[in-house]
Amino acid sequence: MVDSDKTRELFMDIAYKIHGLVMLMDKDAEKFLQKELELSYNQFLIIFAISEHCAKTQKSVAFFTNLTEAAVSKQIENLRKSGYMTRVESSEDRREHILSLTSKGSEKANKAKSLIYKNVKKLFSVLNTAQLTDLHTHLDKLFQKITHNSKYFNH
Repeated sequence: MVDSDKTRELFMDIAYKIHGLVMLMDKDAEKFLQKELELSYNQFLIIFAISEHCAKTQKSVAFFTNLTEAAVSKQIENLRKSGYMTRVESSEDRREHILSLTSKGSEKANKAKSLIYKNVKKLFSVLNTAQLTDLHTHLDKLFQKITHNSKYFNH
């Protein structure tokens, strides 16, 4: 199938809008998480990776958050000093550390997820239930396509 200029333009516009939406949502989250919880967005991503996605090592957190291991290490140290997480040496590999949230960290994660939900709900309020369902279905198809074809998701 040969793409017309109009089709190429449409694909690029969709990709640009998805990227722009994610970027603006991330910036917005950074502002209100910092203001309400004194938590950076990267710190939220790390807490979220540990609490919701069973990322238990610095390497798995870096993969999930798409942050460098150095950036994750710095934020983990800040979170640990704030009492939100613990880090213990792995019994299998002394170079690896097992991460877990403290009760204070779990409480912070729940508050942050609640704030994120509130803001996402406000953003998506411009769509009705049928539109949200359709959007979810289409995004899921795209997600399945990219994860199926990505070396990062096929371990």
